[in-house]
Amino acid sequence: MSFDSRAARAEINRLSRLISEEEQTVSGLFQRIGQTYFAAHKDDPEDSQAGYIRAIYEAFDRTKQYKEQINRVRGIAICPSCGAEVTITSAFCNRCGSRMPNAPAPFGAPEAAAVVCPSCGNRCAQGQRFCNRCGGMLAPAAPAPQNPIPASRQPAPYIPASQREQTFAPAPQPEPAPVPQPAPAPQPEP
Repeated sequence: MSFDSRAARAEINRLSRLISEEEQTVSGLFQRIGQTYFAAHKDDPEDSQAGYIRAIYEAFDRTKQYKEQINRVRGIAICPSCGAEVTITSAFCNRCGSRMPNAPAPFGAPEAAAVVCPSCGNRCAQGQRFCNRCGGMLAPAAPAPQNPIPASRQPAPYIPASQREQTFAPAPQPEPAPVPQPAPAPQPEP
């Protein structure tokens, strides 16, 4: 019997492919068993599996945070009512019309100013009540101004077309304040 090295290599390659396919099948079945166990016991795992379940939930949380960061970089927010992608600056969803909650600042926007702990000098995030280094109480945030938009910048009230005047006379301009004139210099007496 002669040994044909080409035929032997071809047979080894064929068998190796079959082994690889079977190993992938087994791996897929193990994955399905794990997914089935997770679905059935995610709230009441056996003690030996509790660490794995906790790790899965932690991975879910990290994945959610990464997706939110991607959306922030892309400048979009997700509508909490219908799940639509909406520009981060939109006040309302363009699919369902729901009011959008306050969204984080777009990527690259300046971050909120840090608060410095009066006890240890640690820089803490805006809104924290206690220092995360020494536990000292931080100063409360300054109240927001009551009317951040000056009256001169407030939008004009909407007037329906049926109630508007048909003439477009220019709006009256306020009279300029008089410019004070310098007092006349005293004249020397002759």
